[in-house]
This record gives sequence, structure tokens and C-alpha cells, in this order.
Amino acid sequence: MIVVNDKSDIDDHIKQGKYLLTEIVDKLMMRYRFTEVTFYNEYQQSRTIVDA
Repeated sequence: MIVVNDKSDIDDHIKQGKYLLTEIVDKLMMRYRFTEVTFYNEYQQSRTIVDA
């Protein structure tokens, strides 16, 4: 169970979760780097837009 003391704790948990999810998806997408180049490039472009 996660104990939350204030809003900044919640924000920290959300940021950590987003970071971990991004890392997992990035590792998964690396599989397509050479086999599905167009798909991988579109993913990279969408990441750039979302992260901006």
C-alpha cells in the first residue's frame, strides 16, 4: 500500500510511473529498429511530439 502525504507525493509517483512505462515501451520498440524501420521512425517522431 502506498501512503500519500500530500500532492507532491502524488506528482512524484505519477512522474516515476510515466518514466518506467516509457522505458518499457522504448525497450519494446527497439525490436523494430531494424526490422520495421518505418514503424520505428514513426514511433520516434510521436515520442518527440508527446515529450515536447
